[in-house]
Amino acid sequence: IDVVAPLPKLSFEDLWLGRLFSSLLPQLGCGNRTYQQTLEYLQAYTGGVSTSLYLNAQVSNPLAIGPSISLRGRALGRNVGRLAEVLNDFLVSPSFDDRERIKEILEKRHTDLENNLPQNALEYASSKAHAPLLEPHSISESWYGLSYLQHLRDLVTNYAEKEDAFLQKMAEMKESLLCNAGVHLVVCGDPQNMLT
Repeated sequence: IDVVAPLPKLSFEDLWLGRLFSSLLPQLGCGNRTYQQTLEYLQAYTGGVSTSLYLNAQVSNPLAIGPSISLRGRALGRNVGRLAEVLNDFLVSPSFDDRERIKEILEKRHTDLENNLPQNALEYASSKAHAPLLEPHSISESWYGLSYLQHLRDLVTNYAEKEDAFLQKMAEMKESLLCNAGVHLVVCGDPQNMLT
């Protein structure tokens, strides 16, 4: 099951937060479950849940883009109902209340990116050089380039003073990114297991 929502227009300053929201979402609790309970549920009934951001450039005009966020999960046919339930919980009621868990995720993500910086230096430099040329390049650099790492580094380094404002921003992102019009549901599987 793939739930695809068009991204609303974000300010340039908030683009990196959209990426951060996307990476945080499947690593949190949702519905009435804590993170640990959600993880156990996912391991018991699904093959995992992930999120992705896409630019969706058109073949006829690479400058015409339709950015979207995708929440995707897979499960055996007998567990399709449980997968649909947890995807709905992630969409409707993700939990940004577990401050320790969020801080832990941010620190781990920051450490991973910093450790991989030397081997990705050329890719970062290329992305930075292309960013001013075209809007799709600029958005991509904000999501995956050096700018993203710099923003994340600043957030983690100054987290004590930025935590409340950051969590408020994540709550706003939840409303604007997941609860907007134009959501598409893509279901792949055996006909007898398809949702109706």
